[in-house]
Amino acid sequence: LDNQRWLSVPVREAVRVLCVQGQEGAARYVAWALEPGRGEHPRVRPEVRFESALLEADLHPYDCIFLCNVARFSREEAAVLWAYLERGGGLIVTLGDQVQADSYNQQLGGGASGKRVLPARLEGLAPDAQYAFDPRDYRHPIVAPFARHERSGLLTTPVWRYFRLTPYEKTAAQVALAFQNGDPALVEERIGR
Repeated sequence: LDNQRWLSVPVREAVRVLCVQGQEGAARYVAWALEPGRGEHPRVRPEVRFESALLEADLHPYDCIFLCNVARFSREEAAVLWAYLERGGGLIVTLGDQVQADSYNQQLGGGASGKRVLPARLEGLAPDAQYAFDPRDYRHPIVAPFARHERSGLLTTPVWRYFRLTPYEKTAAQVALAFQNGDPALVEERIGR
């Protein structure tokens, strides 16, 4: 009897992800990558909505939010995202041609409220050229699954334009993926609030 332990754990049927798109089709590939099979019982359930969902939808049920090429943010949207992260939600930001870096830095970088949502400041665009990724010896858990799978596409994906990033806190933010010129391509920050 003394060697037995019991534990009751709530189990969710699936992980719910809100994919917020700044323009039509901006979140299509993210949603497809999260749920490629469209099965009857998916492990991940992406829901694609336009940016108005940040203020209109209840974000509590979502485990993660993807922001896909959203142009700019209001102070209210930044506050909603801050509260979401405070409750332990996950946030992934993908940049695109609609992005207004000043709005990101001011609203999500903590310039307006002091509550920083982003792990890095958006600098200007890198000059147009062909860039390749540097997985940094696959040390970071985000890129580790690509190790020994060089033909998976990570090393052959061409990039012609990107925003230069400067991590806000070099001790908290980690560069998970870089470009071959050393610029950060993917910055991750775990927030212990």
